[in-house]
Amino acid sequence: MRFLNYICTLTVLCTAPIAMAGLTLADAQKQAYLLDPALQNLNRLLSSSALKIRQSGRLDNPEIAIAIDSLGNSDLKGLDGPSFAVELSQSFPLTNKRNLRVDYAKAQHNSLQLAIGQRQAYLNAEVRLCIAELQAAQQRTTIALNDSDIAQSQAQLVQAKYRAGRVVVSDAQRAKALGDEGKASLVLFNNVVQQRQAVCSLLVGAIGEQTIPLSTQLIFDPTANPADTISQRQALLLQQEAEIQYQLAHAERLPDVTLSVGSKKYRQTGDQVYLAGASIPLPVFNLNKLARVEAKSQLDHANYLFDVAQKRTVIELQNAKMQLQSNQNMLSTLDQTVIPAVQESLRIAQLAYQSGKTGLLEWVEARRAWRESSERRIEILLQIQRAIASIERETSLTTSPTSSTLEQ
Repeated sequence: MRFLNYICTLTVLCTAPIAMAGLTLADAQKQAYLLDPALQNLNRLLSSSALKIRQSGRLDNPEIAIAIDSLGNSDLKGLDGPSFAVELSQSFPLTNKRNLRVDYAKAQHNSLQLAIGQRQAYLNAEVRLCIAELQAAQQRTTIALNDSDIAQSQAQLVQAKYRAGRVVVSDAQRAKALGDEGKASLVLFNNVVQQRQAVCSLLVGAIGEQTIPLSTQLIFDPTANPADTISQRQALLLQQEAEIQYQLAHAERLPDVTLSVGSKKYRQTGDQVYLAGASIPLPVFNLNKLARVEAKSQLDHANYLFDVAQKRTVIELQNAKMQLQSNQNMLSTLDQTVIPAVQESLRIAQLAYQSGKTGLLEWVEARRAWRESSERRIEILLQIQRAIASIERETSLTTSPTSSTLEQ
């Protein structure tokens, strides 16, 4: 009755939550933050953006000019002699360009903050999927191991019956082939586990030997706006940046006025005079037209992207939530009805075959149904994690700490 121990073991693994210790999903996600070069680069850019905001509102640096006139052999040499002049000038904008530059720097700062949140959401989803696929591979290996042991035990039983003349040679050959297939499948699934562990180590680093619990539920904030997604906020910020750039391009049509003050001293006579002046470029050539056309084009494109993001993300989130709900219902059906039924059918088929009441084909069919239902449960759990990951990429939703975890 060795196979009954495997059935009981699988029943416990499929229905009872496992007490987990060690690394949690949040810990693994934090490790991924530290190992991700793109996120680290965004954090460095964010630290320098505050300085950029302060500098954007400042005036241009003043200019100082020093001039010495010797006048050479001119007729004025005997009258005035050489002169020495010092002049200080400062440019001032005639429009609100300084305020617009500050607003644009602030918009870029907000975009960087959102980019960091977007990258973290992406890493959260990738870590979840990587761990889910690793656990699915481990669960398939467990099923393959138990299935191989069951097949080996059955092959030994059939061989004993064959030697006693109670079964035909075809049954003995088929049972042996099923046992060999179980061994080959076990080797294949072990290789898949090793590959998934290598992939997760690149993303997360060392995750230890303990299984990381993954929730199959999400907490939805009833007060949150379902249309407030990362993609929509990103499109809104791009729209705001484009609007500021368009306003700035129009503001730069008017040139800056330069005011200057200084003094001039004539060495021969000792006279000193004070200088004051103003200068402004003449807008003979419209050098700002191209900048305004490009800014208008970027603004139109940002408005289009915002409209698209509003429609696309709402549909994608609705589809992900519907997929999550349907897979959760399917998981409940499998755990409460299908898996207990196929496990009982396999147990009965094994006992019936041992007592000679049924043939080998009935046991093979029961074993196939049990294996397919177990693999179907693993695939449903993967689909649940994929749906949660797609929601995590777009929202700030968190998993429920008290909900059922991903069981083996």
